[in-house]
Amino acid sequence: MLSSYNRRVVASPKFKMLVAHLKKSSDPSKGEAGNPQPIRQAFETQVITTSMGTGLLGNVDASTNQIRIKVETTDFGNGNLGNAPPFYEQDLIQIQTSGYIDVDRINALKAGTHFGRGEGEGAGNINDVAADLALVLNSSVTDITASVDAQNLNHVLVRSNEVSSALFIKVYSFSYLLLNGNPPFIIEDMNGNTLYDPTVAEGGAGVLLVRPNGILPMNES
Repeated sequence: MLSSYNRRVVASPKFKMLVAHLKKSSDPSKGEAGNPQPIRQAFETQVITTSMGTGLLGNVDASTNQIRIKVETTDFGNGNLGNAPPFYEQDLIQIQTSGYIDVDRINALKAGTHFGRGEGEGAGNINDVAADLALVLNSSVTDITASVDAQNLNHVLVRSNEVSSALFIKVYSFSYLLLNGNPPFIIEDMNGNTLYDPTVAEGGAGVLLVRPNGILPMNES
């Protein structure tokens, strides 16, 4: 039997389910006239089996993104440019999904090393950094999809390919202070709520667990 880390989420084809219920509560004081009217309501749904083997009813939306990484500046240290401040920790982003308990086994993506090799220290184009980050996330992290937002080319949208899986994120950004700059990376959920901002995160470090949002309620039909 496969472990929960190897089992995939599967969903049945959509089907309609009839749910019987009463239109209103009964009123015995009215005799037979007080009996409630039975009605039936149809819902369109799927049976979704999670990686843990549990089942639930809902509708899969595999295109729902979970976070937005906003590349706001190029104020991060980059040793490739030859002018990085001394004794600094590189900015890093680490993302994992299904099986995220093993996150320490996943290499962190470092700004200036794994992405944004030609940018940093206030120079370069933030859109290029975002495109590079999306490309590296897709090629190096399994079971996630990262893409550049067509409406905001400096934003990277990330989601788990497992609709019932959370995203586990570790991020560290501090070198912008040594450069007297502004934070290069801000992370938001898809409702615009800020999940990580180094100006309010102690030490510039953040650890995030972003719940899945790819399963929608049943549709009334």
